[in-house]
Amino acid sequence: MNGASKIRSTPFPGGVLNFEYLMSAQTIRKIGRVTSVSVAKGTGRTWQQWIAILTEHGAARLSHQKIVAWLASKYKLGPWWQQGVTHGFEVHIGRRIDGQNQKGLYSTTATKSIPVSSSALWKFLFSKPGLEAWLAPLGPFKLEKDFVYETRSGHYGQIRTYLKGTRLRLSFLHPDWGRATFLNLLVVSRKPTKTGKTHCLIVFTHDGLRTVAEKNEFHARWRASVERVAQMTTKPC
Repeated sequence: MNGASKIRSTPFPGGVLNFEYLMSAQTIRKIGRVTSVSVAKGTGRTWQQWIAILTEHGAARLSHQKIVAWLASKYKLGPWWQQGVTHGFEVHIGRRIDGQNQKGLYSTTATKSIPVSSSALWKFLFSKPGLEAWLAPLGPFKLEKDFVYETRSGHYGQIRTYLKGTRLRLSFLHPDWGRATFLNLLVVSRKPTKTGKTHCLIVFTHDGLRTVAEKNEFHARWRASVERVAQMTTKPC
């Protein structure tokens, strides 16, 4: 155990890992940045339940890809939570560090719920003030595949894929790096709140980072970006 998951536990009876004991004796409140409350809202099960289920299935002996495929087939999780639950399990058993993928590279994610429709948020993100809030391109930005961009921070890249209104994937490079990282922007529609208010989720995920220092640097950058976007889209007219 690497301390990434916050857990209260006692030794297993007789040193044997038992499904029922695991369910009753441990309370996992958080793995990495993801709380048990969040994973329960997204999947219908807590971290405690997912760790028990995956342990019983023998997931510690499976590859990352096989765990993802099993969660998709058996529990019908969407792509976001297939990866999230698998990653949390691997962090919990000490297979990897939070934010690190199976190749040893790091990723970081910044998210925020914003009280506007997903279509309104998407439109804002690619307006001139919206682009300034998160990407700060040097010149005009065209939302089309293979478009090459450059930012005022010295980064550059190319649009790899996009689905209008929903997601965008960019290569994201710097002349000093000698290799590409990838920035994913996702806008997720959410059901109206109990009071009928519209809201959606913005997600920045930056993959392919080589060091913890890079991970921390870009987490701060995209965290600041989502806060700026939220402030600009919800300020009074």
